[in-house]
Amino acid sequence: CLEECRKNHARCNKYRQQTQSLGQPRYLLYLGSCGDGQVRLTEPGKSTDFAILSYYWGKSPDCTTTLTNLQHHLAGFPLKNLPKIIRDAIEVTLALGLQHLWADALCILQDQDDEMIQNKIRIAHEFYARASIVIGAASA
Repeated sequence: CLEECRKNHARCNKYRQQTQSLGQPRYLLYLGSCGDGQVRLTEPGKSTDFAILSYYWGKSPDCTTTLTNLQHHLAGFPLKNLPKIIRDAIEVTLALGLQHLWADALCILQDQDDEMIQNKIRIAHEFYARASIVIGAASA
C-alpha cells in the first residue's frame, strides 16, 4: 500500500519531496536481518524510508542505546531482547514493506548530556514529518 502511494499519488510525492530537507535521524533500526532474529542500528542515507514509533516508555525503558552499548547495537543484537511494543512495531513496519524504524529509546543515545538530548528532542518533530508512517501505540 505504501508503494502504491509512492508511485501513484502526486500529492504524497510532493509532500515527500518537501520533507527531504528536514532533519534526518542519526540512527535507525535496520530490520532486514529480522529473519535471523537480529536487528541493528544503522546510519541512514538521505532518502531512507522509515516508520517511526510513538509510544510511552513506562517508568524505565528495558532497552536503550548508550555510548557503552552503541557498538554492540551497530553490529546487531537479538530481537528477543526488545520490549514487546517495539517488536510489535517492527512487525507492522515490515508488513508495510519498510526496512527501517525509529524508536527514540534505541535511536537516540540516552546517556548523552542533557543539552544534546534536548537538541535531539527539539528536532524530533522533523523526524515525524519525514517518516513514511507513524505507528502510535496506546500502551506498552
